[in-house]
Amino acid sequence: MINSSQQVYDINDCAIKDVNPNKIKLISYPWSKAGDTLIHGGDNLILDDINSFKPIDKDWGLTKQHVIYKSKILAGADPKTFKVINSYSGKDKLHDYEFGKIKD
Repeated sequence: MINSSQQVYDINDCAIKDVNPNKIKLISYPWSKAGDTLIHGGDNLILDDINSFKPIDKDWGLTKQHVIYKSKILAGADPKTFKVINSYSGKDKLHDYEFGKIKD
């Protein structure tokens, strides 16, 4: 019997969907990869150019073609001019971004 002070953890809460756990390779916490799938924490993203992925920090990363915030590609962002401002914002030569979207 479980009392109110005990926590119950479900292993499915930390499962990464559609990823073979035997193929996961740590890049730099919390970034990992499995084949062409980039993993950020429990979320994932398929990338054609995953082998060029470089983490900037725990929330931001780059490939030759994309700027990535957590597990989202920033549409239209320029990886060559992109700079991180803080954990939730960045900018390139065209736009300012917050939380993975162009800032209005």
